[in-house]
Amino acid sequence: MNPTASKYLLGLCLVAAFTCANAQDTVTRKYPLANHGVFQLQVPRSWQEELRQPPRDYPPTIVLTPKAGSSFQILITPMFAVREGMTMPSAARIKASVERAAENAKHQAVEKTVPVKELKGPAATGYYFSVTDRAPKPGEYKYMTQGILRVGAVTPTFTILTNDGAESIVIQALNMLEGARHLDKAR
Repeated sequence: MNPTASKYLLGLCLVAAFTCANAQDTVTRKYPLANHGVFQLQVPRSWQEELRQPPRDYPPTIVLTPKAGSSFQILITPMFAVREGMTMPSAARIKASVERAAENAKHQAVEKTVPVKELKGPAATGYYFSVTDRAPKPGEYKYMTQGILRVGAVTPTFTILTNDGAESIVIQALNMLEGARHLDKAR
């Protein structure tokens, strides 16, 4: 086997091992959505959660941070129809919304072009983009990954905020979001 092929195969093995290790070190978390079932995620055990529930029956925001180690923050808001007659956005509308957000993010980003990527899991489909803040202020995050999914009858929006050396956090978060589920009833 040539050296390039060996390195490629080694890289694939490391990614597979990392993915399997992370899949085994998660816990199922269920977040109740006022009269709209339950939003479910496989959250790494090394992350802590906070559920920010606004007044009335509006969608909550799930905030995930590390229990220890380098700082990061993941915010997920599983949106649902809050009044009669509202419809959930189509895949085309979701993609267009993410494209607009990516275009707006370019103004403060290092990147000249910001590609929008697809995110697809067994029950989740959506789009996201990643940018690097050109001039983060003290205490702010340098990297942002942001997107929107469609999971059953909910449309989660998400933002992943990290700093240098946290590439694995973004991968874990995207994997977690790909595996998201919406359960019509609390189970």
